[in-house]
Amino acid sequence: MRVDELRQLLRREPFLPFMLYVTDGRSFEVRHPEFVGITPSSLILIVPGVDHPSALPERRIGLSLLHITGYEQVQPTAPPTAN
Repeated sequence: MRVDELRQLLRREPFLPFMLYVTDGRSFEVRHPEFVGITPSSLILIVPGVDHPSALPERRIGLSLLHITGYEQVQPTAPPTAN
């Protein structure tokens, strides 16, 4: 993936979450543009922890831009409605 393509996704107004797919078959959801750092050849993704005592507080994942094979927009989760 090219840096300019990634920056366009991150700067979109309003921001829309998206999945990144990589060559080893993994996928990562980008929930917010502030969870991503970009260098000329890589991406650093912060994956927030789940509010659970046994969960790690967060993970940092480094991905080479050469190994990002694609992306897909995902629908943001809607807040639950009261019935």
